[in-house]
Amino acid sequence: MTGAQIREVLEHSFSLIHGMAQVSGMRAVYDMRRPVGQRLIELRIGGQLVDDQKVYRVAITSFIAEGGDEYYTLMKAQPVEKGPLLSDIVMDYFRQHHVVPPPQMGRLVTVNVSDKTVPMVPKAPVN
Repeated sequence: MTGAQIREVLEHSFSLIHGMAQVSGMRAVYDMRRPVGQRLIELRIGGQLVDDQKVYRVAITSFIAEGGDEYYTLMKAQPVEKGPLLSDIVMDYFRQHHVVPPPQMGRLVTVNVSDKTVPMVPKAPVN
């Protein structure tokens, strides 16, 4: 996907029409006070600012890739390969790792924490 397409997907996510997309390997700073379609402030992949013209490799579920939850931009992306089912990957991972750490925080960062429309950051699981 191009950087511009990734931005478009994130902007759709920040509309909260179908909830916020879960991401990994990127850092997106957004402001929910801004109008829909203009909420993404900064986007970095691998610590570098995203170039709208550059092509990035992404991994997504087939449901979202096929335009599910109105992510129609993903239907324009050129698929490189189709892999195994996400459910199979997750189950294999759990079989191999008996302890799974919580995800890294700070992947999606809001600039207006006091805004009650912004989803709260989940608490770390209690062991």
